Amino acid sequence: MLFKDDVYVIVPIEIIQEHLEIKRFKEELFKDVNDKKSEELLEGSIRKYGIIRPLIVDRKYRLIDGYFRYSVAKKLGIKKVIVLRRSYDVDEDFDKALEDIVKHDVIKAYEFQKFLKKFCKKIKHPICNKK
Repeated sequence: MLFKDDVYVIVPIEIIQEHLEIKRFKEELFKDVNDKKSEELLEGSIRKYGIIRPLIVDRKYRLIDGYFRYSVAKKLGIKKVIVLRRSYDVDEDFDKALEDIVKHDVIKAYEFQKFLKKFCKKIKHPICNKK
């Protein structure tokens, strides 16, 4: 779902910043999925077609979704990428960032809930205290 001030833009890849909590969350979530074979397949796809699905960033250009695509694009030396710039700040609306991750990744709701409970035991983020 797009919000009023969300916008698709093409930006230099170097202005995108990794958000440490989101990055750690994504790495933990996909630690068994993103392997060498997946990286090679994604590399081939990006070389042939470019980045098809835009990266998702917050209003400060901090990466929310697309860490795997982002790392492969940097490795390939891609200078500009298309992003969906969300109108929110990930530090102010961490729960919206989690919604974006769930909506844009192929995750079943119950698997995500199970993972979130496990992950919340590792971090002390306010989202973990919400019911």
